[in-house]
Amino acid sequence: MVLQIKTQIDKITSKFTKGGYGHSVIVLTIGTAIAQIIMIVTTPILSRLYDPEDFGLLATFSAVSGITATIVTLRYETAILIPKKEKEAAVLVLLSLLLAVVFSLFFTLVSILIPVSIYELVGINGKNIFYTLALLLGGMFSVITINQNWLNRNKLYSYMALVRSAQSFLIAGLAIMFSLNGYSKGLIFSQILGVVIIGIVSFLLGRTAIKLWDKKYLKFVANKYRDIPKYLLPASAIDVITLQLPVLLIAVWFGQALAGQFSMAWKLLMMPMSLIGSAIGQVFLQRFAIAIANKKEARSLLIRTWSILLVLGIPPLSIILFFGDDIFNLVLGANWSEAGRISSVLAIMVLFMFVSSPTSGTYLVLGLHKFNLIFSVFSLITRSASLYYGFLTNDIFLGLILFVVFEVIQTTLYQALAWYKLKD
Repeated sequence: MVLQIKTQIDKITSKFTKGGYGHSVIVLTIGTAIAQIIMIVTTPILSRLYDPEDFGLLATFSAVSGITATIVTLRYETAILIPKKEKEAAVLVLLSLLLAVVFSLFFTLVSILIPVSIYELVGINGKNIFYTLALLLGGMFSVITINQNWLNRNKLYSYMALVRSAQSFLIAGLAIMFSLNGYSKGLIFSQILGVVIIGIVSFLLGRTAIKLWDKKYLKFVANKYRDIPKYLLPASAIDVITLQLPVLLIAVWFGQALAGQFSMAWKLLMMPMSLIGSAIGQVFLQRFAIAIANKKEARSLLIRTWSILLVLGIPPLSIILFFGDDIFNLVLGANWSEAGRISSVLAIMVLFMFVSSPTSGTYLVLGLHKFNLIFSVFSLITRSASLYYGFLTNDIFLGLILFVVFEVIQTTLYQALAWYKLKD
């Protein structure tokens, strides 16, 4: 099945000029489109097999693993595309993998020693083995990301597309299988098993880096790119906490079921950004790093990418804006009407994020990563304050409207700064 997917991707993309920008985007888009189709087809099934509370539990579990995956590498994996020398990039892969293993194991040990009272402060009723496993899973998530960056550097886009499509297929299939066999925690079991398998596969696909590993250069490389953990890590950590925070806060202030409704709306709305958007974004970063030598060419690439993303994003998000409630109710079942209402509120914000996020790599190339911390702190404060206001007024939708307004303002300012930097 997996090999058949890769064969079809290669067959379709052979019509485009190999190595060109269009070819690279098409390869990743096809792979991520397959993953998207799998999610679209299986989500209505899963929404009927599992309750909103189950999705709420999965969302909090994923929040823990997502935060862990961002922190454990100290963000060194983001520099893999930068070095001119292949050996230096390969050592960055080794450094990132070592950090991922060491820190994920360390966080797991700490979680076992944390008192129950600390868990209760964040809305978790006592110690739960799943949250300990989520920390380990975060390490495996980072392994996938590290090897995806190595594949991206070597322009192995068909393998990147393969990993994405296989991951969606495996996790969705396992979730359905677990439910049919009576496992109430099937969503989490499928996530754990699926990510572990794909993590191993991605490591094998990126094994060409192993031949270039040299432990003697670990210290040199870590020191050369020390600004990455110094400036990018705090911003990235705050950013991922901010991204996962809404689900955690909603679970605490409005209940696990509503957290499940929000997570379903958020997942389906973010699907284009996490799949198609990230595919374009990875190619964009590689091309932008080359084009930056000519600011006019870099601006042209940026405008072209924004235009593509707008054309892709406006039609589906406009439909969600006006008919989200009816669509979710029809497709997912009667239990998910609240998710439809939430999606309508979030639609405009998601469009701005869809256009902005894939081109956020400009900050790394332009040396603006120091500003990421400012924007991340702003987002952390405004998201928390918005949802807290909704909690005080007992109206989650009022809190979400404020959430959207602040997010649109921040996204606009974020891209405006990058554009200003590109001026002659």
